[in-house]
Amino acid sequence: EEKMTFTRYQNEADSVASLSSNLVSFLFLDRDGWLWVGTDEAGLNRFDPATQTFDRFTFDRTNPKSINNNNITGIYQGRSGLLWIGTNGGGLNRLDLATKSFTHYDQANGLVNNVICGILEDDDGNLWVGTSRGISRFTPPLDSPHDEGGNRGVFRNYDIPDGLMNKGFN
Repeated sequence: EEKMTFTRYQNEADSVASLSSNLVSFLFLDRDGWLWVGTDEAGLNRFDPATQTFDRFTFDRTNPKSINNNNITGIYQGRSGLLWIGTNGGGLNRLDLATKSFTHYDQANGLVNNVICGILEDDDGNLWVGTSRGISRFTPPLDSPHDEGGNRGVFRNYDIPDGLMNKGFN
């Protein structure tokens, strides 16, 4: 008979390698086997099973390439391998793991709302982003992994006049 064991991971105030917060909002296992942990207040964490430690990705107002909001509402990995992070107030963030930097896509770029409720990809590589004020279809820039902000991608927004039953969509 095989026994299952559980290991508890939690925030330790004196350790930057611990989980950034005990208020976990989202879990996602990517195709490379990394476990991503989103929190309600302290950003994104990547769990390293070999070392049993966490890498933290949190908002830093002095770093424009940091994630732009610490309240994580969704994590999605597209066919290209890129990770897309939904936030509650910061819109959509794209993580480039090679540089550990984020590109931000929000209302200023055409997203219908900065409160992300869900992210999915269609067969054409478009992201469908559910928000608290409708749905946005996002066509990412062709050079997504290394985009420096020049080619921002295109949003097409949908809400009640387009046939949605209400604005909140998740």
